[in-house]
Amino acid sequence: MRKECSSEESACFEAEYLRVLKQRGVAVPGVIGLEGRVVKLEYIEGLTLPDFLADEANAVRCSALAMNIASWFESFYAAVRHASTGEIRGDVNGRNFIVTKEDAVFGVDFESRVFGKRETDLGRLLAFVKTYTFDNKKTQETLENELVSAFLRRFSLSSDALETETAREIREMAKRRR
Repeated sequence: MRKECSSEESACFEAEYLRVLKQRGVAVPGVIGLEGRVVKLEYIEGLTLPDFLADEANAVRCSALAMNIASWFESFYAAVRHASTGEIRGDVNGRNFIVTKEDAVFGVDFESRVFGKRETDLGRLLAFVKTYTFDNKKTQETLENELVSAFLRRFSLSSDALETETAREIREMAKRRR
């Protein structure tokens, strides 16, 4: 897999960031090499989250997937030491997650560091799942509900805070799409 970055500096940053995340136990592709603006990455066989959601047959896998997404975020926050640094994922959309046939979750696309609240990350992902256009609403709604449940349990969040961040991101998405 190849990731072309906006600059050589950005490619170096992403390669090093991925190495650190992988070393700290976060499911991300391994870095194979770096050539100018291109980061060569280990190939992860699977579907992006939108491709997963497009298949109605995947509705039965949503509970396990939601728990695995929550686990991915948990390992990411531990790796970046969120409690002390405030670092979050930031670029949270479904195309930045690969789901394997075993429902393992891998994060991709780490060109920058972002700081904020976990609710912001999790609300962004929920907004993405909620607003992405699919013919298959069953899997989409099932995953949305399972994610809310998993996030609230795993991170001891306030449902109001999560709803507020999801609604805020939906408004921001509407502005960007105009």
